[in-house]
Amino acid sequence: MSIFVILVVLVVIINNPKVYQSLNLQKEQMAITLPVIITEETLPSYLSMNQIIQDLPANAEISLKTSLREYVITRGKVVEGRAANPDVSVVFPSKYIPELSNGFCSSLREAYKNREIEVILHSSKVALAWKYRSLSKYRECFEL
Repeated sequence: MSIFVILVVLVVIINNPKVYQSLNLQKEQMAITLPVIITEETLPSYLSMNQIIQDLPANAEISLKTSLREYVITRGKVVEGRAANPDVSVVFPSKYIPELSNGFCSSLREAYKNREIEVILHSSKVALAWKYRSLSKYRECFEL
């Protein structure tokens, strides 16, 4: 009787693509992933893929300065260069860049805890809070 049940289950799985896809998805999720190594060279592409950067307001402009380079951050885009009219300037030591692979928010908090990150506002806090209100879902990340 138990062999019959197993055969029925196998037939159902094979003939039902949703069940089969679900099993494949679980197998893919269990695959081992290699750690991402972030450097000054890969920082723009890493940040560009970050959901927080993707969710920036359309007219956002942030200046990010590391120990070695300067970047302009806009919605979904990070390029090397100097921001013309940034809303905020962030000075982030290069030594924390590899740590970003352990978590974007935790790296920011670590730099802040060590008093090595500097944030300069180029507008009032009220104006910036209104402009960047779409990022409120990430407030835990920025509770520095």
